[in-house]
Amino acid sequence: MMKRDMKIIQKQIKELSNYENLYQELKTVNYKIQELESQKQKLNLEIMSIRENIKEEEKIISQLPSLNNQLHDIGKILETLENEYSKLQNNLKSIEIEIAKLEDKIRNINIKKQELENKKISFNKICREISIYDFLIKAFDKNGIPSLIIENIIPEIEADANDILSRITEGRMHISFQTTKSNKTNDKISETLDIFISDELGIRSYEMYSGGEAFRINFAIRLALSKVLARRAGAKLKTLIIDEGFGTQDSKGISALIEAINSISNDFDKILVVTHVNELKDAFERRIEVYKTVHGSKVKVI
Repeated sequence: MMKRDMKIIQKQIKELSNYENLYQELKTVNYKIQELESQKQKLNLEIMSIRENIKEEEKIISQLPSLNNQLHDIGKILETLENEYSKLQNNLKSIEIEIAKLEDKIRNINIKKQELENKKISFNKICREISIYDFLIKAFDKNGIPSLIIENIIPEIEADANDILSRITEGRMHISFQTTKSNKTNDKISETLDIFISDELGIRSYEMYSGGEAFRINFAIRLALSKVLARRAGAKLKTLIIDEGFGTQDSKGISALIEAINSISNDFDKILVVTHVNELKDAFERRIEVYKTVHGSKVKVI
């Protein structure tokens, strides 16, 4: 009985030892199952990620036609930009050429500017000279120094002329000079030189006097002017020449002229009277007669 029981127990133990192996195998399998579950989870996550990526790729793929169109448009834009760039490059070259030209112009302008400055200096110098000449022109204009000289000399000429005229007209005639007059259109005073002659009939214009009277007036003024100019020059008027003009004088006028000439004879070294009037031939101590002959003109000193 014991033996049999022992066999049974040994058989059971042997069977149980197989279960131990199975249990170890089961534990190994469970561990592997856990590892596989873990890998499964990781794979599931990867699968999900891949699916998401696939969705994104599918979305991108679905957009490819639009992107192709956009890419085509971008190509056209790029081509346009390249053309614009080429144009800009050409424009840049043109601008660089223009800049070089402008720089040359600037250099020329600077040279011209310096020339202009030099000309301005010359111009200012010329302007100063012109202002001096303008001053001199005004100074020597008829309203300048000559006018002043005339104003200063007129009383002297007037006094000498009246002295001579008084002698040759027995005090009947008188001369006065007017150097200014009022304008009719305005109140301004202008320069003038008017001669007023008066006699016992009053003041008359020069044209209203007879030829003989006009000759006496001219004689007095010219002789007075000659005497004043000689005094102003610091020299003596040594010679007086009277050429004709006596034919308009009556006998009384001729006598007055002779008296006037004799009265001024001390003022001159020599007085020459040229005349055809016979009444004057015997009026002077010495004379030179010129007469014609068949052989030509002859001269005789008497």
